[in-house]
Amino acid sequence: MSKTRIVTLTLLCVFFTLRGAKAQDKIITNSNDTINCKITRVTAKAIFYAENTNGLSSGKRIQKSEIKTWTIRETQAPESNQIINEYQNGKWRFSIEGGVGHRIASTKESKQNYEDQGLPSNEVDSYFRQIKTGLKASGQIHYMFWEKFGLGIDYQIHHSSGKITGTFNPHDSYTLLYGDLNDDVYTNYTGLSLYYQEWLNPRYKIYYQVSMGITFFRQENITLYSPSLITGKAFGGNTEVGFEYFLKRNVAVAVNAGFFQSTVSRIKVDNGHSTNEYDLEKEQREGLSRIDLGVGLKFYL
Repeated sequence: MSKTRIVTLTLLCVFFTLRGAKAQDKIITNSNDTINCKITRVTAKAIFYAENTNGLSSGKRIQKSEIKTWTIRETQAPESNQIINEYQNGKWRFSIEGGVGHRIASTKESKQNYEDQGLPSNEVDSYFRQIKTGLKASGQIHYMFWEKFGLGIDYQIHHSSGKITGTFNPHDSYTLLYGDLNDDVYTNYTGLSLYYQEWLNPRYKIYYQVSMGITFFRQENITLYSPSLITGKAFGGNTEVGFEYFLKRNVAVAVNAGFFQSTVSRIKVDNGHSTNEYDLEKEQREGLSRIDLGVGLKFYL
C-alpha cells in the first residue's frame, strides 16, 4: 500500500472518529455523573445506549428514574449541522391552561319558567346557550413521587354570562314589567389530583389526571334592576386526558379534554337587605357538570 493511501485512510478514520464524537449523545444521572454515548432507544421506563458509537449492540440500559437529563444529537444528512434535543425528567410539573367549557345539565324546567313569564322562546334559548358555555382557566401542580404517577393540586375556574331583555308577566292580572335579566356565573374548584403519564417517544407523551375536591358556585344576578347574589358549595370531581409535545427539555405544549362534575343542592341568596338559605328540590338543583376543551403550557423542574 502506498504512503498516499495510508495517509488518506488515516485522515478518513480521524474524520469519522471526530464526527462520531461530535454526534455523541449524553446522559446525566441524578448523581451528576455524565455518560457520553449513543442513545439507541427510549422507552417509558428506560434508555438504551452504547458507549461506543461504532458498536450499537452493547445492550446497555439505564432506568429513567436514575436520570436527570439526557441529550440526543442528530446529524442532518447530507449537511454537517446537528439537531440537539435535550430532555429532562423533572420531578415537579406545573401546568397553565385555558379553553372553553360547556355545561351539560338540563335547563328544561328553567326555560319553561321564563317562557311562562312571557319571554319569547328564541330569546330564552339564546340566554341559556350563553349561560351554559363559557371560558375556563386552570392550573395544576404535581410532584412525581413515582416514575409514572404524581400527586398534586388541581384548580379551575369557569365563567359564563347571559342577558335577556323583555317584558315579564308576574301573573297578578294587572302588571307587566319590562327590563333586563343579567347573570354572571362563576364556578371555582380545587381538588387533590392524581396524575399519570405515558411516554410515546422522547418528545411526545399522553397523560391522565383525576381529582376530587370542593366546588364553589357564585351567581351574580340582576333582575329588573334588583341585584342578588346566589352562592353555594358542593363536592366535585374532574377527569382530564391530554397530549403533550416538548418544545424544549422542560417545556411542553398540550391539548386536552376533560369532564367536570358537581351539583349544588343548597344555596344562599343575598338581595342586599336579607340573606336566606334554601335546600333545593331535585329538579331545582344547580347542575355544574360540563365538558371542557383546552390548550396549555407545561413546565418541568
